[in-house]
Amino acid sequence: MAKKEQNSQEKQVLTEWQKRNLEFLRKKESEDSEGIEKENTPIENKVPEKKKVKKKKKDKKKKKNKLKSSSNIPIAQQNLAGLIVFSAAILIVFSLFYISPWSKQKIITVSGTKNALPEDVKVASGILDTDYISYVFLNQNKVARTVEKTNVWIKKANVTYDFPNQFNIAVKEYPIVAYRQTGNGYMSILESGKTGGTVSTGNLPDKFITLKIDDDKKIEELVKELNQLDAKIKNNIQIINLTPTK
Repeated sequence: MAKKEQNSQEKQVLTEWQKRNLEFLRKKESEDSEGIEKENTPIENKVPEKKKVKKKKKDKKKKKNKLKSSSNIPIAQQNLAGLIVFSAAILIVFSLFYISPWSKQKIITVSGTKNALPEDVKVASGILDTDYISYVFLNQNKVARTVEKTNVWIKKANVTYDFPNQFNIAVKEYPIVAYRQTGNGYMSILESGKTGGTVSTGNLPDKFITLKIDDDKKIEELVKELNQLDAKIKNNIQIINLTPTK
């Protein structure tokens, strides 16, 4: 009996040792297998990961630097730079237009004429085909005064501009106050005392004042006096003769 118990104890000891030995062998095999897998993994797969991380860091740094550089420029300076570029572009476009033939092509119209000829008003304006549009635009008042001084029919003139190259000369004429009888027919006498031109008999009004005076200065003085008379009195006058007396 003692021998059997001793044999069973030896078997138990052996079995426990075997178990531990088996566990040790298994652990060693697992560690060896992990080491082999690490050795078998290619180095190329590991290097790009480091490079990618470095690239990402560099990209982030670049973006931050750009944001910092853009934020460092004041808004006022950015607006000023934009304004300078815009002004330069306008100047270039204007310069190209100024040297082109389009800068002198003008359309001039005349309105308000009854007795004066539109072409005569255009000539009286002094505007030439070689004048720039900008010159006429800047001298509209001067052109209007020139028309008033040059054309005897025009009492008031006004020049207006319409984009891109149209100018209109609106005029108001002197009214006719009388007609001077001459050997060649009747000459219209304007409110200014000036002679308007010869009028055919068919174009004479039903009622008008006939002046039988040849002296231009005396006609101007007479017209000034007529302008001061009441309209009813003037309508009743038919003929005025010059009768020099002391």
